[in-house]
Amino acid sequence: MQPYVALASSIPEHLRKTGATEGRCDAAFDARDDRDVVVWSQAGSASLELKVQGPPSVRAVWHGVETYIVGRRTLCVDADSYLMLNGGREYSALAQRRDAAESLTIFFSRSTRRAHEMNAAEHDFFAEHLRPHDDVVTPCLRRLRDARRCGVADLDWYAEQIRQLYANLLTADDEWHSKAVAFAPASLPTRTELLRRVMTATDYVNSNYMSAVTLDDIASAAHLSKYHLARLFRMLHGVSPAVYLRLKRIRAAERLIEGSDADLAEIAERSGFGSRWSMFRELRRRRGMGGRRIRESWLRSGTSAISPSV
Repeated sequence: MQPYVALASSIPEHLRKTGATEGRCDAAFDARDDRDVVVWSQAGSASLELKVQGPPSVRAVWHGVETYIVGRRTLCVDADSYLMLNGGREYSALAQRRDAAESLTIFFSRSTRRAHEMNAAEHDFFAEHLRPHDDVVTPCLRRLRDARRCGVADLDWYAEQIRQLYANLLTADDEWHSKAVAFAPASLPTRTELLRRVMTATDYVNSNYMSAVTLDDIASAAHLSKYHLARLFRMLHGVSPAVYLRLKRIRAAERLIEGSDADLAEIAERSGFGSRWSMFRELRRRRGMGGRRIRESWLRSGTSAISPSV
């Protein structure tokens, strides 16, 4: 029996939101085409703006940034994170204006989800936040990406990998919810809500680091006072919002230095530092060298040394 997996290079038409699909639910997608869908877009491919609504999905990006409008939030997925969206969720994928990224999106069929329905009884909804890459979900995403890169066409292999990916996403979601223990001794509902708000603030930093960002902006995104947000943020991440923002900008700058031929002044602007001198100061503090020496080291050795995420 042929496995129900479709390989594509763009979002299939039946998952694109149009006036004719207004108000459809998750079951509508399953009835029409209950297949796992693996969408892989090569770096440099043209990216058009479109609205999408489909079954649960996960997306990851390499060599660039992809921007999504999810509800009232703008979420930027880059090489630091992946994003899980729930079934029936409508979102917009914005056209990419610079350096088109390599991206991978997996839409999970009802069949795949049913295989884990006992484990997924409490997972009607995934937490829709940017998740830092980990050793649970990320290896599955990389295997699928590498298979598409190499032209693997074995649908049985893809079906097995997708089932494992979905199981690992459930595990990662459990681990994500367990982070709420950082806010003990508050009650469980309060801890869960505080986790959601701090992660919303974290998403804001990860999606707006290229612009001027203040503590007031971050706190406003979480609907918390800036003092309360700063305390909770440190409890969860172990660093202040200002340090988290600086580290995010450093990683973004390092990727552009190693992965593009943009000049350092442009990289400073695109990574949120504003000036080449500000970027040089932060890189020197973190890496012991400025952008030019980092690029020379990368070209000489071919070994990346991008700073780890928090």
